[in-house]
This record gives sequence, C-alpha cells and structure tokens, in this order.
Amino acid sequence: MQTFLAVFAMWPIMMAAMMLLLFTGGVMNLVVVALLAIGIGLEKLAPGGSRIARSLGVMLGMIVLGRWSWSRMH
Repeated sequence: MQTFLAVFAMWPIMMAAMMLLLFTGGVMNLVVVALLAIGIGLEKLAPGGSRIARSLGVMLGMIVLGRWSWSRMH
C-alpha cells in the first residue's frame, strides 16, 4: 500500500514530465509517443525496472535539455 501511495504522489510530476517530452519532441508525434510507450513497458515488465526507469529518465532529460538549448541557440 505504501508503494501505491508513493507512486500516486509522484503522478503529477510524471505527467508533467511526459507532457514536456511530448511538447519538445513534437506535439503528438507518433514516434515519440511510441518510444515513450516502449520505455514504460520496459519499466513495468522487465526485471530491474527501477534501474531502467532511472536510466530512461536521465536519457530523456538529456534529450529535453539538448533540444531546449538547441532552440535557444538558433
């Protein structure tokens, strides 16, 4: 039950991050949505999902920051 409450408390942050990724990747870009779905599936189904989730979060954060900094330069 405690794990459920922790995930529920993180829900607004996760949704905001996902919306930011969809926005920076191109609004409703099918490839970006498919990649997010694959990442979430791996996180939920693969053994060691928490490590996968952390590494995917770092990679996605780097992509968002890279796209943001690129847009600021040009």
